[in-house]
Amino acid sequence: MKILLFSVTVLFCLSLMGCNGDGLNRTSVNGKVTFDGKPVENGFIMFKPEPGTLCPDVGGQIKEGTYSIPQKDGPVVGSYTVGIMASAPTGKKIKAPMTGIETEEMAQIIPQQYTGVMGKSQLTTNIEKGKNERNFDIVSDKEKK
Repeated sequence: MKILLFSVTVLFCLSLMGCNGDGLNRTSVNGKVTFDGKPVENGFIMFKPEPGTLCPDVGGQIKEGTYSIPQKDGPVVGSYTVGIMASAPTGKKIKAPMTGIETEEMAQIIPQQYTGVMGKSQLTTNIEKGKNERNFDIVSDKEKK
């Protein structure tokens, strides 16, 4: 039993070291997000730590092209993969299956290689101690051609 308790304690301490050695020593992060040169009106940004660390994923809402994650909810110092998701109206009306209420259809506008869904996002960043401003300018696949 003592060996198990010791092992759990050591594992816990090692996990804290993965988050900068002092537990969840969080920092703030904020910035701007554009898509094809225009501010992302409404979306979500997620910071996922690199594999091998036990630090938590953190995220926040994007509104009118900006996001702000305060220190109390922010990431710890380290390397992160960044996922960005946002949707926009398609111009079509659809009926909700259960209620039959007609609503505007929404579709994901951010290309998959930046969302982190179904694979790793191509966006990465390093978070440092103190204030972090991280801006992301996403370009659609059609803009690249």
